[in-house]
Amino acid sequence: MIQNLFKLSFRLLWRDRFFTLLNLSGLAVGLGAALLIMLWVQDELTYDQQHRQGANIARVLTNWDFGGNREWTTTTPAGLGPEAKAEIPEIQEVARVWEMHTRTLSVNAALFEAKKCMIVDQSFLDVFDFKLIKSDGSKPLTTPNGILLTEKLARTIFADADPLGKTLRFDDKLDLTVTGILANPPSNSSIQFSCILPWEPIANQLVRDPKNAFHWGQMSYTTWCLMRPDADREAVSHKLAAIAARHRPTYTAFWYALQPLHQVYLDSASFIKFSGNSGDPKTIWVFAIIGFLILGIACINYVNLATARASSRAKEVGIRKTVGAGKGRLFGQFLTESTLMVAMATCLGVLLALAALPIFNELSDKDLVRADFFQPAVLRVVLGAAFLTLLLAGLYPAFLLTRFDPVRVLKGISALSGGNPILRKSLVTTQFVFSIALIFTALTMARQMEFFQNMKLGYEKKTFSLSALREAKRLPALLEPN
Repeated sequence: MIQNLFKLSFRLLWRDRFFTLLNLSGLAVGLGAALLIMLWVQDELTYDQQHRQGANIARVLTNWDFGGNREWTTTTPAGLGPEAKAEIPEIQEVARVWEMHTRTLSVNAALFEAKKCMIVDQSFLDVFDFKLIKSDGSKPLTTPNGILLTEKLARTIFADADPLGKTLRFDDKLDLTVTGILANPPSNSSIQFSCILPWEPIANQLVRDPKNAFHWGQMSYTTWCLMRPDADREAVSHKLAAIAARHRPTYTAFWYALQPLHQVYLDSASFIKFSGNSGDPKTIWVFAIIGFLILGIACINYVNLATARASSRAKEVGIRKTVGAGKGRLFGQFLTESTLMVAMATCLGVLLALAALPIFNELSDKDLVRADFFQPAVLRVVLGAAFLTLLLAGLYPAFLLTRFDPVRVLKGISALSGGNPILRKSLVTTQFVFSIALIFTALTMARQMEFFQNMKLGYEKKTFSLSALREAKRLPALLEPN
């Protein structure tokens, strides 16, 4: 029986090829656009999910008095981490990070720019799960004057040659040996880097006066804590404040808070000195709503086209009812047609989304790859969108077609006459409202972007240059860490 339903559905869809193509293209474009937006939303919501111990990782936030105002910052004194690990039993491990941003690496006479360099504690790779692809056999970050490169930077510098054991000149100050190659950090990671160096002994070698560079008033270092699962984080925050008060008793008290890793990306933009990736929950909600609106428009368009075509199938329904076909049989037939249509539209929508992915990445500043479409979570989104489309776009046309009165139809009375037309009119009105809202939003955003790009700043950018004063007199103790 099911096989016959599918055969008949294919024949009917093929018989009216123009309508099939029209409806299929509308559903496919809507599903493809909604799928790309849903993929973007999922990428935003899954930041920092790649770490096995992520639920127990927290970043230390500092609240301090600066110029008479208390403010939160994502950095801490360098000495806080080691003392916290030694004195607070709820902390299992600590990893400090000194973000040095862009630095110069040289091999012989060739110079290379390394963006987002970091100096980290040896425990960094014990806390975070950044994959080590190649190693010289030593434990990572334990070799004095060693350096770990990402796969991308290693290929930039050494092309296809084996980089292990090669020597690099760091900022024309230190000779470093490549001891390992790390996989590129995932695009949905709030921690991004191109190379990492061990804190010991390199941190001391890069400053002229370590005593002043790492004193308790120098707030330039990020401290990550791996907490024990049963740790009371509020109690730990008070213990951190007690440690800071012991070292700076005459200074206005520091307050501390522990921010869970999974909150870092969406709740960091307002913090002082935060330089990593950050997102905006409001933007995610806006894009999610736009995705559902596009999907809704596609579904409503399908229903409206099916309703408009209903009169051409009225005699078919009337004759089949006359010869004994029940409502259940007819409902199954029309629902099967909708199922086939949604299935083909889903497949075509996925192909369109895959084809548009490079353009979408450029517009959204993402690094999504085609393999992302076949992850279990994404497949669930695709199947969920297809099922939702079937519910929205398949049930009503099937119900409408099966309720035709065969006597009225065979007498030539319009199948759609009589009854309550409010639903059909509401669908048409809703489709126009959604479409106008999306067009208005798109035009507004385009005008805003044009304004940002072309607005007069009050000066000519071409006449200015920006130079990093890494050894400025205002920082006599150390190089500029941020």
